[in-house]
Amino acid sequence: MTSPNRGAWEKERKFKTKYMKSEIVYYADCWFKVEYSASDYNMDFIATRIEGMNEENMELSTFGQSESIKGNIKWDGCMNFVQDDHYCGLVFAEYCLQLMTHIYKYAAENIAKWDSQCTSSPA
Repeated sequence: MTSPNRGAWEKERKFKTKYMKSEIVYYADCWFKVEYSASDYNMDFIATRIEGMNEENMELSTFGQSESIKGNIKWDGCMNFVQDDHYCGLVFAEYCLQLMTHIYKYAAENIAKWDSQCTSSPA
């Protein structure tokens, strides 16, 4: 037996997961392009490595053939991601760390229900 309110709940849940904001951001400092889709409670992201940078018009840069990192982050700061990338030296690992910092900052600014304690450093 199903609840008479189940249909209304399903409609509301589907509405809440609609993405309110989509944006592409180019991070020259770590050589990544990130496609974001944010809603009230979570955000999906797809990061692609910039292989040839056009500093005058980042959209004309050349990008990797596949996604480097794909994941999501929730309002409470929990992040899940899959990484399919190769690093040649410490500098590329540092770029990935810088990218994660950018992703968390973007989430804090664009997830409507973001918990501000998620961006504070542990004591």
